[in-house]
Amino acid sequence: MRFCFFVVIMFVGGLSIVSLAMAGEQNNSYENKLRVLEQEYHSCQNIPEGEYETQAEINNDLYRRADCYQSVGRRLIQTFYRKQADFVLKTFDQSIELIYAMHHDWQQKSDYDLALQRGSLYHTTAIANAVADIENLVKRYFDAVYVEISEAGSIKAWQKTVFDHDLFEENELKAEQEHG
Repeated sequence: MRFCFFVVIMFVGGLSIVSLAMAGEQNNSYENKLRVLEQEYHSCQNIPEGEYETQAEINNDLYRRADCYQSVGRRLIQTFYRKQADFVLKTFDQSIELIYAMHHDWQQKSDYDLALQRGSLYHTTAIANAVADIENLVKRYFDAVYVEISEAGSIKAWQKTVFDHDLFEENELKAEQEHG
């Protein structure tokens, strides 16, 4: 049975979304994984905000949203950066740590802030700004995957390129071991 895949990149709400049209009965696993991750990314944006009695409750909701984005980003990396996942995940996690640190520095470490002893409100502002940057960081990883799929012409062509390279590496390793 033949399957046809077409990739259309469109911009919706600032996020590139891959719309994959396919003919056939069976779905491609990478297509499914990308769709699920895309849906989860959007669900992070829709984490309901509650009625807060304390600043801590606001902060907890913001951290939940950031954790959601980080989880989606990690799974995206594990799926589309398989061979270098450990390295890329380390860089990704370090980037998130630095985003938090940067926003806390901006909001709470200047001489002016220290003199006024501005506290919890600016802590919450720092977290909220960090969440926006974490969301954008994950979006950038999605964008990188979309660009690769677009360059390949379809997700099927992208997958074939990746798997052909995997097979090539396996054959190279076998030949090396046989002649080694």
